[in-house]
Amino acid sequence: MRIIVLCLLVLLVACQQSIPYESDLLESSLLDDSRLDWAIDASSESVDLDLLDHLSIPSSINQLDKSVATDLTDLSTQAVLADAKGYVYYVLNNPAVTRRPWQIIRHNQQDNSKTVIYAGKRSIQSIGGSVDGDAIAFIAKENLKPESDFEVYLYIISTDLLLRLTRNRIDEADVSLSSDALVVAWQGFGSSHQKAIYIRTYASDYGSFSQKRLQNRYDQHQPSLTGDGLGVVYVRTSNLDRLIYTLISNGQSSILHLSSPYTIISPSASDQAKKVLWGELIPSRSANPAHELHLLDLMTATATLLLNDFNGIEHPHITRDGLWATYGLMRSGRWEVFTRDLIHNSQAKLSSSRGNSNNFGMNWQNAHEVLYATLEGSQEVPPVTTPATGYVIASLYDNALNLWGSYWDLKQAASAAHIHGPAAVGSNAGVVFPLNIVAGNPNTQGTLNLQAELTEAQKSDLLNGLHYVNIHTSAHPSGEVRGQFQ
Repeated sequence: MRIIVLCLLVLLVACQQSIPYESDLLESSLLDDSRLDWAIDASSESVDLDLLDHLSIPSSINQLDKSVATDLTDLSTQAVLADAKGYVYYVLNNPAVTRRPWQIIRHNQQDNSKTVIYAGKRSIQSIGGSVDGDAIAFIAKENLKPESDFEVYLYIISTDLLLRLTRNRIDEADVSLSSDALVVAWQGFGSSHQKAIYIRTYASDYGSFSQKRLQNRYDQHQPSLTGDGLGVVYVRTSNLDRLIYTLISNGQSSILHLSSPYTIISPSASDQAKKVLWGELIPSRSANPAHELHLLDLMTATATLLLNDFNGIEHPHITRDGLWATYGLMRSGRWEVFTRDLIHNSQAKLSSSRGNSNNFGMNWQNAHEVLYATLEGSQEVPPVTTPATGYVIASLYDNALNLWGSYWDLKQAASAAHIHGPAAVGSNAGVVFPLNIVAGNPNTQGTLNLQAELTEAQKSDLLNGLHYVNIHTSAHPSGEVRGQFQ
């Protein structure tokens, strides 16, 4: 018995050492206040990208009712989330640490290790990080003077390049970074003193850039880039808070959600805005408003109420593939960081702060590439007439493939499902991977999943659109619905 207890104690100590407290890591920080004073100035004028008041509004999702789908079941809290990839970035503020009360933390999901990127006295307003852990964008106080304002910075760790993106007398807010760290977005002010969104796109060597400003007569605020850097989701406030998605290349915009009379906070979106996560402040009879966390799935035109909490929900952020999320929850008077598996409905607590410290400003990049496939009978070769449809999301972290999909209205239960290839649209090919099928009720609907390690050839075929998903039934043994990855 003593040997067992001793082993358990050794294991406990080992686990504690593998997840050190942030304050124990301060001396290893990469940036401090003196470094920020010497940041290279990279500011420039912006080219306006006019936003029209008339936006395209998908009729199926113009005004989603929160009662469409709700899930308020208690989540199982784990030490880590299985198959989680990439890096979670967050801010720690501990007033008890007088020398360096503010820190930016990078949490590696693969080995559960933490790195302090910045430690100092300057207040941090928001952060964004890259998928490879090598870059971070953040908004910090310009200096330690009480009248100083917040400015935007970008830090490339491998080359020790620290850029200052703004130099003005106004407070910037809500910075966001693409997964490859080449696109930065933040909230500033436009020519008419309304809140506006700035989007800067860098060359691969950071030697040059182009910049756009999204503005119109209403406030545009709380921007969040999609991981691919092609779009941005944000809030437009007039008489209502509207959740907007805009393509950066041409300014084409869509209203995703109207939230009158509630306040939208911290929206974020997966690639192509297939899934959107945001918070809402709901007035209540108590002193504090209720905080709700919502998930919009544009592939199924459904909305889900994920959480409601009177203690608060801080900086929710959805991953590039839309399968995971991170957010802060107030627990025992402190903000703590949680990650969540949106498919399996489980969460893990990442932060390990002590005393009066708070964690907030979360951001999670988990995929180098994300691909989608829409499943239809018309894509079969030859085509199949069926009411069935579905979709599949595939995300790549290096060569690790994580796949999840959903299907419904098959003529019969699925007998098998595979990834096939290599083959272009209109051609057939052999099986590359069998997919796991989880039948629903009725059994003509269900979900698909797969975790696999790809060879370089398989990865190249997938990225070049030469793989497709095929669901087989006894009525259609060659396949009832098919979808090519794009």
